[in-house]
Amino acid sequence: MFQLPVCPYCHTVYRYKEVRKTKDEKTQKCYHCHKTFSISKFPGFLVLWLLVVISAVLLNIAVLLIMPAFNVIPLLVISFIAVLLGLVFIPYFVKYKKIENKRKEN
Repeated sequence: MFQLPVCPYCHTVYRYKEVRKTKDEKTQKCYHCHKTFSISKFPGFLVLWLLVVISAVLLNIAVLLIMPAFNVIPLLVISFIAVLLGLVFIPYFVKYKKIENKRKEN
């Protein structure tokens, strides 16, 4: 999971900035081999946001156990930082897949 995607045909490595720009598209054309592949986000994004939510909750519980006099502001800051880190890691959870050509044979 924690790696930047590569072209499924020629295994060209895509940089962080390139993946960030194309993450919302459905298909992409490889700049090296010029073949078209699909961009898949579903299982990766689900795992990413589950990790973000679980880590934010655990950090908030730990802070409350260590310093019970804290009010809600530090807890919101911790949650906000967790969401920002989640946004930074989005390109590492994008996958590129081959497009299978399905031809109807009559």
